[in-house]
Amino acid sequence: AAPPAVCRAAMAAMGDGACSIFEIPECLDRGGSRKASMPGVPVRSQTVVDIRRRWGFDRLHVYTAPLPLHPEAVVLPVVVLRVVMQNEPVDVEGEEVFLHLLYVPFFGMRYMWSPRHEVSQATLVGCTPSMTPVFSFRIADLLDEWLERRKTKTIEEPAEFAEGITSACRMQEHYATHFELVRKQLLAIHEAENEKRRKTNATALTAVATGSAMLLCTVQ
Repeated sequence: AAPPAVCRAAMAAMGDGACSIFEIPECLDRGGSRKASMPGVPVRSQTVVDIRRRWGFDRLHVYTAPLPLHPEAVVLPVVVLRVVMQNEPVDVEGEEVFLHLLYVPFFGMRYMWSPRHEVSQATLVGCTPSMTPVFSFRIADLLDEWLERRKTKTIEEPAEFAEGITSACRMQEHYATHFELVRKQLLAIHEAENEKRRKTNATALTAVATGSAMLLCTVQ
């Protein structure tokens, strides 16, 4: 772990992203029907610059967290990377800094700097140390690519994004089966939502048709 003074300075320099994951009070309203507290803060160009300035990461955690708007579904992948300083001895005791990364369906990439790797209300899938540090530019380049393609919105993007991070860390083989399962779960939730919407629309159309028929009968 990095020396406490170094970590505290790093956390202070990270600004808005240095908070506890899943505790940001920002609420987004989709159509005025439901509100969800979004985890972390949006990834922006400055986020990529800040990550690129780090030296690297030496440990990767994968969690599944509650899906915003569907808190009962614990399927949202969260990848957490431990920051490592250049020439840092691996056995140094002190505070640690972790980068939390995730993709919320239809809202985009979110991130968080935190002194803990744990994710609130989430399930740990696995933890994989890196034999050699993963240079920060590999993660920064991936985020840059996703910023360019942010207009593409599909329900499977959370799994694809998390899988991309594990690939950038050369650890994808440890989590390939898990992300395939996550894709299926996200698609099932999406299809259930679509089916519910179709039934609601059908009920509304039936009500309108019935009301129109009754009105015609009254007029006649």
